Amino acid sequence: MFSNAQEVYTAEVGSSEKVISNKFVYFEDPTNKISFEEILKSDDFKPSNSETPNFNITASTIWAKIKLRTLQNSDWYLTLDPAEYSKGYFFIKNGNGKWEEIKIGNGIPRPKRIIEVNHFMIKLNLSTSDTTIVYFKVKDQIPIAFEFKIGTLENFTATFHKLDLTNALCYGIMLMMLIYNFYLFLTNKKRLYIFYVMFVLFNMLFTSMLSGYGMLFPEWVIKAIYFAPLIPAVFLGMFSMLFMLELFKENLSLRFKKFVYGFMASAVIDLILSATRFVHLSQYIIQGLGLLLGVISISGAIIALRKKNSSAGYYLIGFGAYMSSLFYVILASQGVFTLDGDMRQVLIFGSMIESIMLAFALADKFKLAQKDKEKAQEENLIQAKENEKLVREQNVTLERKVAERTIELKAQKEIVEEKNAEMVASINYAKRIQNALFTPEKYIERVLNKLMK
Repeated sequence: MFSNAQEVYTAEVGSSEKVISNKFVYFEDPTNKISFEEILKSDDFKPSNSETPNFNITASTIWAKIKLRTLQNSDWYLTLDPAEYSKGYFFIKNGNGKWEEIKIGNGIPRPKRIIEVNHFMIKLNLSTSDTTIVYFKVKDQIPIAFEFKIGTLENFTATFHKLDLTNALCYGIMLMMLIYNFYLFLTNKKRLYIFYVMFVLFNMLFTSMLSGYGMLFPEWVIKAIYFAPLIPAVFLGMFSMLFMLELFKENLSLRFKKFVYGFMASAVIDLILSATRFVHLSQYIIQGLGLLLGVISISGAIIALRKKNSSAGYYLIGFGAYMSSLFYVILASQGVFTLDGDMRQVLIFGSMIESIMLAFALADKFKLAQKDKEKAQEENLIQAKENEKLVREQNVTLERKVAERTIELKAQKEIVEEKNAEMVASINYAKRIQNALFTPEKYIERVLNKLMK
């Protein structure tokens, strides 16, 4: 049978570790009921033609098997990437002929882990010329792919050191961008800043889980993620959409915005689905939503760019870099590309570029807003000066009209007074004429009094 005919891989000390994923043989158990004792008797293992065997999203249990030997004494180690599985099991036959079970995975409490690095790593008890058989078993909610490597501790130390330095640089820049923009949010109270901060935060969470750094998280974070595995991806997408809508809110139509809100509602439904027994279906859906996220975001940026929004240029560069790396990861999970050690870091690098360019887009938007504010203030100042000039002119005109009216009233007063004087003189003149023409009353009264006597 094939299991008995499997070739033995001979490990040799070299300058670096060796990828041996295609030296394993594999068996897929769709029933999830086959025990290790039954696996030991199975002849159904099959080789893989791919250097990184990929089973994508599956509800099956995947078994892997390899026969190892070495002609050199050394401390030999076996690693497995991606280091994002919740739980897996290595079975190694020790010197006394008994099988030893070794548990690996982010779901295992940290004190029980063998070596705390961002790779699943076990020590092999390889003696010179002896043949050792290694089995591995995993069943998980995420896409299942295998990158097994074998080497000495010195081999892995050099590789891990290089990757950790690169990742530390990327995450350090992202963290710096996050802290700075959170400070700007606290001082300016602009929600665009908090959307950026939350997007970068969940982006770091998402990429760190993919890169194996999830084992460094507090256990409550890991438990929450394995309860609903889409938490990082969904919140990453939602805050990405909110950031885009706020950044280009003056340029996007109401119809476009409604479509984006519908997209976010679909992502929330998929998140809820991931906490149920339909978790594998939710993983298929989130891959499609991830591709749609890129289409929506880039479309929104192009619309804004066509409307002369300069922030859209920075956004397109940053989001384009991120979505290119995300497309690669999604297509690699489908088996279109190979997602090996170095290429697994592409998403972290893309995320770093994106965080920088989106920060530039933020700065550009508020720089333009500040210019618009200054322009508005300048226009208001000019308008205020024009209003002041108009008021002065109106005051001068009013004063002139008041003076003219005063003179006019004074002239009218003089005319009235003159007419009054003429009228009084006429009355006095008439009175004198009257007195001259008529006998005074007192004279008449005196004459009458004499006649009556």
